[in-house]
Amino acid sequence: MTSKEKSKFRTTSKWKSWRKYLLHKRGCNCEICRIYKKAGLNVHHHDEANYTDLREYKFSILCKEDHKLIERLLRRKEFDIDDYCSNLKRVYQESNAYRRNGTN
Repeated sequence: MTSKEKSKFRTTSKWKSWRKYLLHKRGCNCEICRIYKKAGLNVHHHDEANYTDLREYKFSILCKEDHKLIERLLRRKEFDIDDYCSNLKRVYQESNAYRRNGTN
C-alpha cells in the first residue's frame, strides 16, 4: 500500500471505528512511556505490508513523540535496541543525579 492509499484508508469509517474501539479497549495511555492522553494518541500498525488487516496484536497505542521515534528507528538499517536502552538509561540516571544535586 502506498502512503496515499494508507491515508485514504484512515479516512474510512472502518478505520475510524477500529481506532476508537482499540483506544477504548486498551485505554488512553502510550504503550511505551505510559503517558495518559485523552486525545492525540497514534495507532501504530506493525504490519505495513497488510495495512488493512485489523487484528489487535498488530497494533500499538503510542503518543506522538514515541510514534515518531519508533518510525525513525525502524528506518535505520542497523540498530541495537539493547545498546540504545542502556545508553538511554545511563543518560537518564546522570541527568537525574545532576538535578538532585541542585546544579541545574
